[in-house]
Amino acid sequence: LALIGPSPRGQFVFFSLFSFVGLIGFAIAFTRAFPWADKISYYFWIFAFPALWFWPSSTGKESLVLMGLGLFVWGYVGKNNRISWFILLIGLALVFAVRPQIVAVIGLALIMGYWLGTPNILSPPKLAQGLAIFLIGMGVMYYSLGTLGMGLDAEDVTEYIEYYQGRNITATGGITDQRGVGLAGVPLSVINTLFRPFAWEVRNITQLVSAMEILLLWGLVYWKRRNLKNAIKYWRGNKLLRFALPFFVIYVILIGMATSNMGLLARQRIFIFPFIFMFVFAYPYISKRAMMRMRYMRMMMHRRRMMALQQRRGSAPIA
Repeated sequence: LALIGPSPRGQFVFFSLFSFVGLIGFAIAFTRAFPWADKISYYFWIFAFPALWFWPSSTGKESLVLMGLGLFVWGYVGKNNRISWFILLIGLALVFAVRPQIVAVIGLALIMGYWLGTPNILSPPKLAQGLAIFLIGMGVMYYSLGTLGMGLDAEDVTEYIEYYQGRNITATGGITDQRGVGLAGVPLSVINTLFRPFAWEVRNITQLVSAMEILLLWGLVYWKRRNLKNAIKYWRGNKLLRFALPFFVIYVILIGMATSNMGLLARQRIFIFPFIFMFVFAYPYISKRAMMRMRYMRMMMHRRRMMALQQRRGSAPIA
């Protein structure tokens, strides 16, 4: 603003560049983690989905958190299956500076993803690596929650969620459904995060757009449901999905419990959308007919190469 003057539009453009860098981080991570996938479709949806360019373009926390999360995922995937620690730590520090509670979710997702997803976890090398990840993840969670005045016990987390829930329920667009903080509140929390606002709850243009994009999102998921089935089937075999699935589940439940306002919910759930598109496009489904056609084409190409090779050998002079 010192360079361009007091321009709200310029300020919004500048903040939108942060979120743009985060989406580039997601795109690079997806490309490296799934080289066989439909990358163009993934790029289109993360860069064109309304919530991912509208909410993070404002002068607020969302643009910085999305940038940090994108850098973290980029660094976590790394290059040649090696973590890029410099990029990862920059992303983690940026998220921590804005929303430490998300860093705690990242730490828990790393622990759960490794211990639940890694095959042959009891082999000595993987067991040692798993213990290291457990200690690092617990340290990240403890320090992140400590900045919010919480410990690792369930009572502190419950009190924080109840306080945060009561603080925003009175605002415009408040969600008045009663949700317990615990297993009983999980189903309604998931519904609130992934499906609301419903069409009959729309009160203004922003809620209308939010309801329409949620319908668009789940229409895409239904259309690509076979892709989603493949991703869930093979999630244990991919490093990125082993992190993405626990992060998605934990984050959806927590913000569904803690957020009692539809406007805040629409802003804070944007971080799960790149992961949803990741599951939709990571493992494309190939029908039996298409697979037979591909095998036939490969067989014909192999036959043509063999015939060309035989012709060259037949026409060559005998030594």
